Amino acid sequence: MTLRTGLLIIAVALTVATPLRAQAPQGKPGAWSKTPVTPNDLRIVDRAAQLLGSPEHWSRVDTSDCVPGATKLSLYCALAKADEEIIGRIDDQSAAMQEARATVTFVAARDYGSRLSDYNDDPTTTFADLQAFLRILRNRLTRRMTEAISPGAAIPGEVSEARPPVTEVDLRIVRRARELLDTPAKWNRADTRVCPPGAGTLSLYCALEQATKEVTGTFGHRDAAMQESRFVIDDIAPDAPYYTHRLMHYNNDPATTFFDVQKFFQLLEERIEARLDEQGAPRAVR
Repeated sequence: MTLRTGLLIIAVALTVATPLRAQAPQGKPGAWSKTPVTPNDLRIVDRAAQLLGSPEHWSRVDTSDCVPGATKLSLYCALAKADEEIIGRIDDQSAAMQEARATVTFVAARDYGSRLSDYNDDPTTTFADLQAFLRILRNRLTRRMTEAISPGAAIPGEVSEARPPVTEVDLRIVRRARELLDTPAKWNRADTRVCPPGAGTLSLYCALEQATKEVTGTFGHRDAAMQESRFVIDDIAPDAPYYTHRLMHYNNDPATTFFDVQKFFQLLEERIEARLDEQGAPRAVR
Protein backbone atom coordinates (compact mmCIF):
# COMPACT_ATOMS: atom_id res chain seq x y z
CA MET A 1 0.00 0.00 0.00
CA THR A 2 1.44 3.39 -0.99
CA LEU A 3 1.79 6.30 1.46
CA ARG A 4 -0.79 8.30 -0.51
CA THR A 5 -3.36 5.48 -0.31
CA GLY A 6 -2.78 5.06 3.41
CA LEU A 7 -3.29 8.75 4.09
CA LEU A 8 -6.52 8.71 2.05
CA ILE A 9 -7.89 5.79 4.09
CA ILE A 10 -7.06 7.58 7.36
CA ALA A 11 -8.72 10.79 6.15
CA VAL A 12 -11.92 8.94 5.23
CA ALA A 13 -11.97 7.15 8.58
CA LEU A 14 -11.57 10.40 10.48
CA THR A 15 -14.37 12.00 8.46
CA VAL A 16 -16.75 9.17 9.29
CA ALA A 17 -15.77 9.19 12.96
CA THR A 18 -16.21 12.96 13.41
CA PRO A 19 -19.45 13.59 15.35
CA LEU A 20 -21.97 15.60 13.39
CA ARG A 21 -24.93 17.54 14.63
CA ALA A 22 -27.47 15.66 12.58
CA GLN A 23 -30.16 18.03 11.51
CA ALA A 24 -29.64 16.50 8.07
CA PRO A 25 -31.06 15.61 5.72
CA GLN A 26 -32.21 19.16 5.11
CA GLY A 27 -34.13 18.63 1.91
CA LYS A 28 -37.87 18.64 1.51
CA PRO A 29 -39.93 16.06 3.44
CA GLY A 30 -40.00 12.78 1.57
CA ALA A 31 -36.30 12.94 0.63
CA TRP A 32 -35.74 10.01 3.02
CA SER A 33 -37.87 7.18 4.33
CA LYS A 34 -40.21 8.02 7.19
CA THR A 35 -39.53 6.36 10.50
CA PRO A 36 -42.70 4.78 11.97
CA VAL A 37 -44.26 6.74 14.83
CA THR A 38 -44.22 5.15 18.29
CA PRO A 39 -45.67 6.28 21.64
CA ASN A 40 -42.12 7.39 22.56
CA ASP A 41 -42.26 10.03 19.82
CA LEU A 42 -45.34 11.55 21.44
CA ARG A 43 -43.60 11.47 24.82
CA ILE A 44 -40.59 13.22 23.31
CA VAL A 45 -42.73 16.06 21.98
CA ASP A 46 -44.63 16.33 25.27
CA ARG A 47 -41.35 16.53 27.19
CA ALA A 48 -39.94 19.12 24.78
CA ALA A 49 -43.08 21.21 25.34
CA GLN A 50 -42.49 20.99 29.10
CA LEU A 51 -38.85 22.03 28.69
CA LEU A 52 -40.02 25.05 26.68
CA GLY A 53 -42.90 25.80 29.01
CA SER A 54 -42.15 29.52 29.39
CA PRO A 55 -40.37 32.24 27.40
CA GLU A 56 -37.62 32.27 30.04
CA HIS A 57 -36.67 28.70 29.08
CA TRP A 58 -36.41 29.42 25.35
CA SER A 59 -33.04 30.21 23.75
CA ARG A 60 -33.59 32.46 20.75
CA VAL A 61 -30.12 31.57 19.41
CA ASP A 62 -29.57 27.96 18.39
CA THR A 63 -25.89 26.94 18.50
CA SER A 64 -24.18 23.95 16.96
CA ASP A 65 -24.15 22.15 20.31
CA CYS A 66 -26.67 21.49 23.07
CA VAL A 67 -24.85 22.17 26.35
CA PRO A 68 -25.74 19.77 29.20
CA GLY A 69 -27.43 21.55 32.10
CA ALA A 70 -28.37 24.63 30.06
CA THR A 71 -31.29 26.57 31.55
CA LYS A 72 -32.38 27.86 28.14
CA LEU A 73 -32.98 25.60 25.17
CA SER A 74 -33.55 26.12 21.48
CA LEU A 75 -36.27 24.13 19.72
CA TYR A 76 -33.75 21.57 18.47
CA CYS A 77 -32.03 21.23 21.84
CA ALA A 78 -35.36 20.79 23.65
CA LEU A 79 -36.22 17.91 21.29
CA ALA A 80 -32.69 16.49 21.64
CA LYS A 81 -32.82 16.66 25.44
CA ALA A 82 -36.25 15.04 25.42
CA ASP A 83 -34.80 12.32 23.16
CA GLU A 84 -32.06 11.60 25.68
CA GLU A 85 -34.49 11.49 28.61
CA ILE A 86 -37.07 9.28 26.89
CA ILE A 87 -34.97 6.85 24.81
CA GLY A 88 -31.50 7.39 26.26
CA ARG A 89 -29.89 8.92 23.16
CA ILE A 90 -30.35 11.61 20.51
CA ASP A 91 -31.89 10.07 17.38
CA ASP A 92 -32.03 12.67 14.63
CA GLN A 93 -33.85 10.26 12.35
CA SER A 94 -36.58 9.41 14.86
CA ALA A 95 -40.14 10.08 13.74
CA ALA A 96 -40.34 13.01 16.17
CA MET A 97 -37.27 14.71 14.68
CA GLN A 98 -38.26 13.97 11.08
CA GLU A 99 -41.80 15.23 11.60
CA ALA A 100 -40.47 18.32 13.41
CA ARG A 101 -38.57 19.33 10.28
CA ALA A 102 -41.60 18.59 8.10
CA THR A 103 -43.76 20.67 10.46
CA VAL A 104 -41.41 23.66 10.06
CA THR A 105 -41.96 23.40 6.31
CA PHE A 106 -45.72 23.25 6.96
CA VAL A 107 -45.99 26.24 9.31
CA ALA A 108 -43.23 28.55 8.08
CA ALA A 109 -43.78 31.13 5.39
CA ARG A 110 -40.24 30.70 4.04
CA ASP A 111 -37.73 28.01 3.14
CA TYR A 112 -34.90 27.37 5.60
CA GLY A 113 -31.56 25.68 5.04
CA SER A 114 -31.50 24.14 8.53
CA ARG A 115 -35.16 24.06 9.39
CA LEU A 116 -35.20 23.62 13.17
CA SER A 117 -32.32 26.03 13.79
CA ASP A 118 -33.42 28.69 11.33
CA TYR A 119 -37.06 28.60 12.42
CA ASN A 120 -35.95 28.93 16.05
CA ASP A 121 -33.64 31.86 15.25
CA ASP A 122 -36.02 33.65 12.88
CA PRO A 123 -36.81 37.07 14.43
CA THR A 124 -40.44 36.68 13.33
CA THR A 125 -40.90 33.44 15.33
CA THR A 126 -42.68 34.23 18.60
CA PHE A 127 -43.06 32.14 21.75
CA ALA A 128 -46.74 31.66 20.84
CA ASP A 129 -45.59 30.34 17.44
CA LEU A 130 -43.28 27.91 19.20
CA GLN A 131 -46.08 26.60 21.40
CA ALA A 132 -48.39 26.25 18.40
CA PHE A 133 -45.60 24.46 16.52
CA LEU A 134 -45.26 21.83 19.26
CA ARG A 135 -49.04 21.28 19.36
CA ILE A 136 -49.17 20.85 15.60
CA LEU A 137 -46.16 18.52 15.68
CA ARG A 138 -47.84 16.29 18.25
CA ASN A 139 -51.08 16.29 16.27
CA ARG A 140 -49.30 15.25 13.07
CA LEU A 141 -47.50 12.43 14.86
CA THR A 142 -50.74 11.26 16.50
CA ARG A 143 -52.50 11.25 13.14
CA ARG A 144 -49.67 9.28 11.50
CA MET A 145 -49.74 6.70 14.28
CA THR A 146 -53.54 6.41 14.06
CA GLU A 147 -53.43 5.98 10.29
CA ALA A 148 -50.75 3.29 10.61
CA ILE A 149 -53.02 1.36 12.99
CA SER A 150 -56.22 1.89 10.95
CA PRO A 151 -55.21 2.84 7.40
CA GLY A 152 -57.90 4.38 5.27
CA ALA A 153 -60.28 4.91 8.19
CA ALA A 154 -63.12 7.18 7.13
CA ILE A 155 -64.01 10.33 9.04
CA PRO A 156 -67.68 10.10 10.10
CA GLY A 157 -69.81 12.80 8.52
CA GLU A 158 -66.96 13.93 6.27
CA VAL A 159 -67.25 11.36 3.51
CA SER A 160 -65.65 13.39 0.75
CA GLU A 161 -61.90 13.93 0.82
CA ALA A 162 -62.06 15.47 -2.68
CA ARG A 163 -59.34 17.98 -3.49
CA PRO A 164 -60.41 20.26 -6.34
CA PRO A 165 -57.81 22.54 -7.96
CA VAL A 166 -57.27 25.89 -6.25
CA THR A 167 -57.22 29.31 -7.89
CA GLU A 168 -56.36 32.87 -6.92
CA VAL A 169 -60.05 33.25 -6.06
CA ASP A 170 -59.55 30.82 -3.17
CA LEU A 171 -56.82 33.06 -1.76
CA ARG A 172 -59.17 36.04 -1.94
CA ILE A 173 -61.82 34.01 -0.09
CA VAL A 174 -59.45 33.08 2.73
CA ARG A 175 -58.14 36.63 3.09
CA ARG A 176 -61.68 38.00 3.23
CA ALA A 177 -62.71 35.38 5.82
CA ARG A 178 -59.73 36.39 7.93
CA GLU A 179 -60.85 40.02 7.74
CA LEU A 180 -64.33 39.01 8.88
CA LEU A 181 -62.81 37.33 11.97
CA ASP A 182 -60.12 39.87 12.81
CA THR A 183 -61.09 40.36 16.47
CA PRO A 184 -62.30 37.99 19.23
CA ALA A 185 -65.53 40.00 19.49
CA LYS A 186 -66.52 38.86 15.98
CA TRP A 187 -65.98 35.16 16.65
CA ASN A 188 -68.98 32.88 17.28
CA ARG A 189 -67.78 30.05 19.53
CA ALA A 190 -71.00 28.02 19.07
CA ASP A 191 -71.23 27.05 15.40
CA THR A 192 -74.24 25.20 14.00
CA ARG A 193 -73.27 25.56 10.30
CA VAL A 194 -76.37 27.72 9.88
CA CYS A 195 -75.23 31.18 8.81
CA PRO A 196 -77.98 33.83 9.01
CA PRO A 197 -77.39 36.98 6.94
CA GLY A 198 -76.25 40.00 8.93
CA ALA A 199 -75.11 38.01 11.99
CA GLY A 200 -72.99 40.03 14.40
CA THR A 201 -70.58 37.14 15.02
CA LEU A 202 -69.28 34.40 12.73
CA SER A 203 -67.86 30.93 13.19
CA LEU A 204 -65.02 29.65 11.01
CA TYR A 205 -67.50 27.89 8.75
CA CYS A 206 -69.76 30.93 8.42
CA ALA A 207 -66.84 33.31 7.83
CA LEU A 208 -65.67 31.13 4.94
CA GLU A 209 -69.23 30.80 3.62
CA GLN A 210 -69.82 34.57 3.74
CA ALA A 211 -66.42 35.31 2.19
CA THR A 212 -67.11 32.83 -0.62
CA LYS A 213 -70.46 34.45 -1.39
CA GLU A 214 -68.95 37.94 -1.34
CA VAL A 215 -66.08 36.97 -3.67
CA THR A 216 -67.87 34.58 -6.07
CA GLY A 217 -71.60 35.19 -5.58
CA THR A 218 -72.18 31.50 -4.83
CA PHE A 219 -71.21 28.92 -2.21
CA GLY A 220 -70.29 25.25 -2.45
CA HIS A 221 -69.82 23.09 0.65
CA ARG A 222 -66.99 21.21 -1.10
CA ASP A 223 -65.36 24.13 -2.91
CA ALA A 224 -61.55 24.20 -2.92
CA ALA A 225 -61.12 26.72 -0.10
CA MET A 226 -63.56 24.81 2.10
CA GLN A 227 -61.84 21.50 1.45
CA GLU A 228 -58.35 22.88 2.09
CA SER A 229 -59.62 24.36 5.37
CA ARG A 230 -60.64 20.87 6.50
CA PHE A 231 -57.22 19.48 5.61
CA VAL A 232 -55.54 22.20 7.70
CA ILE A 233 -57.65 21.11 10.68
CA ASP A 234 -56.51 17.53 10.05
CA ASP A 235 -52.96 18.74 10.63
CA ILE A 236 -53.42 21.08 13.57
CA ALA A 237 -56.26 19.67 15.70
CA PRO A 238 -55.47 16.84 18.13
CA ASP A 239 -59.08 15.62 18.05
CA ALA A 240 -59.59 15.96 14.29
CA PRO A 241 -60.07 12.19 13.80
CA TYR A 242 -63.03 12.40 16.18
CA TYR A 243 -64.71 15.46 14.66
CA THR A 244 -67.80 14.57 12.64
CA HIS A 245 -67.72 18.06 11.08
CA ARG A 246 -64.19 19.42 11.16
CA LEU A 247 -64.83 23.14 10.78
CA MET A 248 -67.72 23.20 13.23
CA HIS A 249 -66.14 21.03 15.90
CA TYR A 250 -62.73 22.70 15.70
CA ASN A 251 -64.46 26.07 16.02
CA ASN A 252 -66.48 24.86 19.03
CA ASP A 253 -63.68 22.93 20.71
CA PRO A 254 -63.02 24.55 24.14
CA ALA A 255 -59.28 24.12 23.50
CA THR A 256 -59.41 26.33 20.37
CA THR A 257 -58.28 29.90 21.10
CA PHE A 258 -58.56 33.06 19.01
CA PHE A 259 -54.82 32.77 18.39
CA ASP A 260 -55.51 29.30 16.97
CA VAL A 261 -58.16 30.78 14.68
CA GLN A 262 -55.70 33.35 13.33
CA LYS A 263 -53.03 30.65 12.91
CA PHE A 264 -55.60 28.52 11.06
CA PHE A 265 -56.17 31.25 8.48
CA GLN A 266 -52.43 31.82 8.08
CA LEU A 267 -51.79 28.13 7.45
CA LEU A 268 -54.78 27.88 5.12
CA GLU A 269 -53.51 30.78 3.01
CA GLU A 270 -50.00 29.31 2.88
CA ARG A 271 -51.41 25.90 1.95
CA ILE A 272 -53.37 27.33 -0.98
CA GLU A 273 -50.35 29.35 -2.13
CA ALA A 274 -48.24 26.17 -2.08
CA ARG A 275 -50.86 24.31 -4.12
CA LEU A 276 -50.96 27.13 -6.67
CA ASP A 277 -47.20 26.79 -7.04
CA GLU A 278 -47.53 23.01 -7.41
CA GLN A 279 -50.17 23.47 -10.09
CA GLY A 280 -47.99 25.99 -11.91
CA ALA A 281 -50.86 28.45 -11.86
CA PRO A 282 -50.09 32.08 -12.78
CA ARG A 283 -49.93 34.26 -9.68
CA ALA A 284 -51.49 37.68 -9.35
CA VAL A 285 -49.35 40.49 -7.96
CA ARG A 286 -50.67 41.62 -4.58
